[in-house]
Amino acid sequence: MKTFKMEELLKYVSMADSQVLALCMIDIDYFKRYIDFHGQLEGDRCFVLVADCLGTVMGNHKGFLSYFSGDKFICLLTDIEAEDLAQFAENLREAVENLNFKFCWQQHSFQVTISVGGVHGLVSQFKDKEEILSVADEELYKAKSTGRNNVKIKFK
Repeated sequence: MKTFKMEELLKYVSMADSQVLALCMIDIDYFKRYIDFHGQLEGDRCFVLVADCLGTVMGNHKGFLSYFSGDKFICLLTDIEAEDLAQFAENLREAVENLNFKFCWQQHSFQVTISVGGVHGLVSQFKDKEEILSVADEELYKAKSTGRNNVKIKFK
């Protein structure tokens, strides 16, 4: 999986000026707890498992999936309809949940899940390229603040 720097991502977005664009930010829920209990090596194993799962869902969609930062991935799709994006994001969430991969925290077992925040619209509908990222990040925050293992998408 390629890791994109911010400049590369914004360049990719710039090439899509006349296209419909969707950007999803994906965060592994409670990942710090996972690492605190199981250690960094097991955390890396979990991260790779989730990355492989997301890559499988990404399949042949037009765009890319990348590590972004911390415990986040970013997925950029072009030429995707709003309802297809909603289903795609839900498929990402569901696929990770269906891994049935668990971790322990304070004597309880928890399912590894993800939260997804996304944005959909024409690139020209955003005031600048950075707004696309900030809106997706805001939606991710909403997904996490409403209980995690959620999808929130803003449609322009």
